[in-house]
Formats: sequence, C-alpha cells, structure tokens
Amino acid sequence: MNGPAEIIPIDRALRLRRRSASRPRAHEPVITPQARRRRVLWLCGGLGAVVLALLMVDRAVIPHGAPPAPLTQEMRQGLYQRALDDVKAACTVPQARTGVLRQHCVEQARFLQQLPDCTGDCLAVARSVLNHR
Repeated sequence: MNGPAEIIPIDRALRLRRRSASRPRAHEPVITPQARRRRVLWLCGGLGAVVLALLMVDRAVIPHGAPPAPLTQEMRQGLYQRALDDVKAACTVPQARTGVLRQHCVEQARFLQQLPDCTGDCLAVARSVLNHR
C-alpha cells in the first residue's frame, strides 16, 4: 500500500528513522557575526532610504496646510464678513454641535482665525464654536 495511509510496523519505522538520522546532512552554511552585521546594516540602510524617499514624496506631492493666498483688501473684507455672518447665523443653533454642520462651523471658525481682520468679538465667536464638543 502506498501513500499516507500505509501502515508500517514499529520496528521498521524505527530502522528508517535511525537510517535517516545516520545519513550525513547537506552542509549548512555558517553565518559569521560579520556577515550577520553586514546584512543588518544593509537592511537598516535600505529601510532608511525608503523612509527618506517617502518623506520627500510627502513634501513634494501631498499639499499641506498653506496660509491663505494674498487677497485684496476688498476681497478679504468680503470673505471675512461673509464667514462671520455664516458662523453667527448657522453655528449658534443646537444642530450645529454634531454632524456635517459641526464640521462646516469648525472649518469656518478656523478660517476666521487665520484672517488678520478677525480680532476681539470675531475671535470670541470663533473660539466659542471651536470649544463646543
């Protein structure tokens, strides 16, 4: 009978096991400490290069928060007034504490804080919106 279901007497199994144990095994390569150290250094150097490349791609390709573009005085004043009116009207209702409206209010308040025109009362309104959790 051949295959995995073959029944072998115990004495034969022991002889086969002894015979395979007594056979000389293939020469296993011995890794010296210097070779191991060299491999680890190559691995660390490669990982460092990958991290450096990812950081460069991150800075070059992915846009990060940049300050608002230079605007004319009239445009900046119009945006400021519109955003302030929007925050005062929409972000003071109870529904503005959760969901999509909450996200909109937070973005508007952060935008207001970046404008140089936002001082005093405007900052207080923006902070009150950002502090509601």
